[in-house]
Amino acid sequence: SSWDTKDLINSAVIICILVLILIYFSPIGIAGM
Repeated sequence: SSWDTKDLINSAVIICILVLILIYFSPIGIAGM
């Protein structure tokens, strides 16, 4: 299966948003920053 550019961008955006949400809502993430 060959990756399409749009699929890669969409996946990266979704992962970044999820990571930011986890860091934002986790006390450990806030304390670490």
